[in-house]
Amino acid sequence: MIVGVDPGKTGALVLLDTPVIIDYMDMPYQDKLVNGQELFEMLMFWKNIYGVTEACVEQVSSRPQQGVVSTFTFGVSYGIVIGALQAALFDITFVRPQVWKKALELSSDKDDSRQMAIRLWPDNIDDFARKKDDGRAEAALIALWKEEYSGN
Repeated sequence: MIVGVDPGKTGALVLLDTPVIIDYMDMPYQDKLVNGQELFEMLMFWKNIYGVTEACVEQVSSRPQQGVVSTFTFGVSYGIVIGALQAALFDITFVRPQVWKKALELSSDKDDSRQMAIRLWPDNIDDFARKKDDGRAEAALIALWKEEYSGN
């Protein structure tokens, strides 16, 4: 059992017990930053109910076209995500998007991830139905990569 994390603004956390998606949480935001308390509470809930203690987080970096303020805000939110996982005593694996997407034969197009998630988890089709559900899809696929492709 593992938590996959897509830390972006439309990101999410998915609790995966391969091959079943147990639960998910859209990245909680408050005042343009990740709400660390809400995130921590969900992680502790999953830990206490399901015994999960492992997470795989997409290792992100700034993009050249991003502005200074948005880069800083995103960096702070990314730090909050890592801090919440560490405070909940999760073991964390980081994976660059190029690595997990290559292993799953995906392009950088987030909609490709959403379509793959729909194919892999047809019982969860409603969870991936909207274009903005790409964060859920990518979090699930990050967890799948960790379980099936990382060699760990």
